[in-house]
Amino acid sequence: MGVPTTVTMVDIAGNIADKPTYMAVQINGEQYPEKHKPKGLFAKIITYTPFEHGLLKIDHDQLTFCDEKGKAFKTLTSGDLTQVELAMYHAMVRIPGPVVPMRAQYTVTLQLTTTSNHYELLVSAPNVVPVLVDWLQSQKLTYTDPLGLAKVGADFDWEKISEAQFGRWSKGTPYEQFCQTIGSERVM
Repeated sequence: MGVPTTVTMVDIAGNIADKPTYMAVQINGEQYPEKHKPKGLFAKIITYTPFEHGLLKIDHDQLTFCDEKGKAFKTLTSGDLTQVELAMYHAMVRIPGPVVPMRAQYTVTLQLTTTSNHYELLVSAPNVVPVLVDWLQSQKLTYTDPLGLAKVGADFDWEKISEAQFGRWSKGTPYEQFCQTIGSERVM
């Protein structure tokens, strides 16, 4: 993701083939990231997300793209995919607290290419990686994995990636560079 890169903010169905798009992924009955339901007014205010996100439903070999309202607008099969890349970006984001503290945020990128379109899906739940790897392998899809995420495995705590670990994974790849995140932390 070069700087600056525009991501889909509205009309996911009309923009998904042109811009990276934040999507949740639903696979094997689980959603990544989990649906977040803040409790209390203050929690709702600090977890407000100023941009839309969609949903990619994966059911065996079928991929259904849903827009920001949950309406399905495109269906593909794994056989339609001509190229797949699984990687991760990292950025620094502000978190609530004194003196504007920052923390690393890791965003999975799942790039799907068909004969007619390219989709760059951004998923704010790193714990989706082993689930996506399992799905890609079960579908016998060839995919690129420039960070070697498939080797990390499901036993790794994907919610506790350190800067040093990410640095080793991303060294010498286009994902080594920090991305700039403008706006709120991605929360669903």
